[in-house]
Amino acid sequence: MRVLFASRHPPLKAEIDALEKIFREPVSFEVYRGSLSKAEHLIEYAEKEKIQYILAVLPLWFIYHLYTLGKQKNITVLYSVMKPVKETKSLTEAELLVSQDPDRRTYVDYGKIYKVFEFVEIRRIAGISIRLLPLKDPKDEAEERKIAEEMMSTGEGRDPRAVPYILEELGNLIDLLFAQMSPRILNKAEMLIKMLKEIR
Repeated sequence: MRVLFASRHPPLKAEIDALEKIFREPVSFEVYRGSLSKAEHLIEYAEKEKIQYILAVLPLWFIYHLYTLGKQKNITVLYSVMKPVKETKSLTEAELLVSQDPDRRTYVDYGKIYKVFEFVEIRRIAGISIRLLPLKDPKDEAEERKIAEEMMSTGEGRDPRAVPYILEELGNLIDLLFAQMSPRILNKAEMLIKMLKEIR
């Protein structure tokens, strides 16, 4: 299995191990050395080299374009979930933190700041969405959000002004369900859907 790797750091052993466990075969990481100014460059390279998977550890705006283009070309974009370990001004400290778990950790140099990250897992990107809410006066929004929060916490009340905030919370719950299929989250989502039906 060949995977095109695009990141500011070399592939971690933990990333390779995770993919080999998922695919149940050896994984060959091909580190992309070309320009990362446009997502098209990566897609074109993957097409040319007949690589079906791209693992990108890059800014969200870039991943959005990569996912959109990849979907058109039947190229799957993977995402390496990393958790922040520490932000420091000391390169020595960043290197020390990485050395404590070199298979899973890396740091990114942001100029005068070094951010240390630790690998968690690899996910397949299934979609990237932007949710839009009406723009309102901050005082009105605060009042309406308070109404919505009270309705969501008690399960009572049918104020139509709460609808945008209930939808926002429902979207957040759906995102959480992608990470963890939890009965508690499902129950809350069902409650919000029921509430929306009753308001409408």
